Amino acid sequence: MRCYTFGALVLFVALMGCTSYPRYRTGGTERLREVVHTETKLTTNDYIRLGLILQDYLGKPYRGKSIFVRGVDCSLFAREVFKQFDEIELPRTVHEQYKMGREIPYRHLAFGDLVFFRTERNKVSHVGIYVGDNRFIHASTSRGVIISSMNEKYWAQRYSGGRRILP
Repeated sequence: MRCYTFGALVLFVALMGCTSYPRYRTGGTERLREVVHTETKLTTNDYIRLGLILQDYLGKPYRGKSIFVRGVDCSLFAREVFKQFDEIELPRTVHEQYKMGREIPYRHLAFGDLVFFRTERNKVSHVGIYVGDNRFIHASTSRGVIISSMNEKYWAQRYSGGRRILP
C-alpha cells in the first residue's frame, strides 16, 4: 500500500505541470471552481524530495500531546517535514503556524502549501500539507498520518485557509 501511494504521489508530481486541475468545493456551500496553476520556485527535484519525505511519514501513528507515545500530531508533523525539507523552523502549534508565510487562496494552492481547518469550535486547530488533486497529508487522531480529500464533507466544511511557506 505504501509503495502504491508513493508511486501515485511521484507520478502526480511528475505530471503536475501538464495536467488539468481538478474542481473543488470550499466550505461546502460554494459552487465548484477550477483550481488555477500556481507557479512556485520549487524544482522537480524539490517536489520529488518533498514527496519522499511525506511518504516516509505515511502510517506513522498519532501521538497527541503525549511525550510517551512515538508519533506525531498535526503541527509536529508539518514542523518536522519542513525542517527536514529545507531547515525551515515552523512554530510548534497550529495557531502559530497559521500566522507563518503568506495567505494563499484555495484555488491557488500548490504542492507543499499548509492547509488549515477549524476542527474545534471556531478556532484553527488542524494543519496538513497540500499534495495536489484536492488532497492533503496530515496526522489523523484515529489513523495516524494519512492522505485525505479536501472534498470530503467534513474537511470542506472546516477548511479555514492556506499558507505558502516554501518559495
